[in-house]
Amino acid sequence: MTNISALQSALSGLLAQRHRLDVIGHNVANASTPGYSRQRADLVSGGGGPVPALFSGSLITGDGVDVAGISRYRDQFLETRSLGERGATAQLSLQSRYLERVELVHAEPSDSGLAASLDTLWSSFDELANHPGQIPQRAAVLEQADSTIDQLRFMDDQMRTLRDTAVGEARALVTQVNDLATEVAALNDSLRPLLLSGASPNDLLDQRDLALGQLSDLVGGRVHARDDGTVDVSVGGNSLVTGGRTVEFQSATVADPGLADVGVGRLVFSFQGGGEVTPTAGEAAGLLEMANNALPDSIRSLDQIAESLVTSVNSLHTAGQDLDGATGWNFFDPTGTTAATLAMSADVVDQPRRLAIATAGAGQLDVGVAQQLASLRDASGGPDDLYAELVGGLGVQVGSARARASAQESVLRRVDEIRIAERSVNIDEEMIDLVAAQRAYEASARMINAVDEMLDILVNRLGLVGR
Repeated sequence: MTNISALQSALSGLLAQRHRLDVIGHNVANASTPGYSRQRADLVSGGGGPVPALFSGSLITGDGVDVAGISRYRDQFLETRSLGERGATAQLSLQSRYLERVELVHAEPSDSGLAASLDTLWSSFDELANHPGQIPQRAAVLEQADSTIDQLRFMDDQMRTLRDTAVGEARALVTQVNDLATEVAALNDSLRPLLLSGASPNDLLDQRDLALGQLSDLVGGRVHARDDGTVDVSVGGNSLVTGGRTVEFQSATVADPGLADVGVGRLVFSFQGGGEVTPTAGEAAGLLEMANNALPDSIRSLDQIAESLVTSVNSLHTAGQDLDGATGWNFFDPTGTTAATLAMSADVVDQPRRLAIATAGAGQLDVGVAQQLASLRDASGGPDDLYAELVGGLGVQVGSARARASAQESVLRRVDEIRIAERSVNIDEEMIDLVAAQRAYEASARMINAVDEMLDILVNRLGLVGR
């Protein structure tokens, strides 16, 4: 090795270690940056220079060190696994959250819930059976019936409000998805020329991965990497991002005969200019399940209770006779058989004397019908039975949803622990690398000093003896 080549090797060492120190400083500065991946300067030998002639005795000593690039510490398998687990976790967490809100609407067991209201209604008929001729007791029955109606209507309104919330959340989600898709497409455009030129735009890659993770939370989706370094994103088998292009994601409610009985439209997602898209994971999948299945089913259950209340009470009440001996009066409006339309019949509103609690032909003070009405609390398939079944089923459903969400969160947490340990910055390791790079830099500097001294002897002192 000549002094000049030695000087070049030492200089390459200085430059390489300086680059290495820059990367270490960048890692330390971003130790707490969300989505940041630890980076590493890849050092390679500078090679052996020109190849000598055949049979030449020259020795090839190399040309120092080069920085081949800057790598990111990542496990692609774990990154792909994490995207899938994030989508499943977001879906189950959203469903669990909405079912807990449904549970709050029922608020059972409670002294102010529907079960207590129904029990008080049957008890008011019991009390009336003890005082069949008393107007105050008759008015109390009508007042309690109004209270039960209000309770059912309130619960129905809360369910519909919760369903509207899901639809509104879907609209907000669409905006977020489109913003993230635009960001991924813009990063694809920025990354393509850099990657093709051999550059290492690791920070831009981290930003894109962060956006892809957020997209996975919202709509699940699949990510496909291209040879040019860009990625495509598909949702429900349809392309959302293709290179630098995106397709607008949309939400809407459309008429559906299967939901006509509860008076709501079906929530759908679609791409502009295309058909429906059905996300299989993420919050979007959870919202579809809640808006189109779980919440309408909850509304139907309340309607079944209301219908049972109307038909069972009216069938007994119309057969009884009132204080004036008249029969055929409806207690509830027979046309209002849903929780939203349930109402008192005009036959008895402000007409306590028309409460037909006596068996027809048995006398005005007979209480046979009142006792039958009071016994509806224990009727198989009656309002109380249906409500108990609803509350019990809801409890099982909520418990199952919580358990599934918790289990899925544990899976994601374990995957992320390994994934983050692989990619995150370890300050202790960076400090060790920092000291190693510092010592290597100092060694290269001393090498330059040594070569400089040798050159000084060669140029200024060689051949001066005898002058």
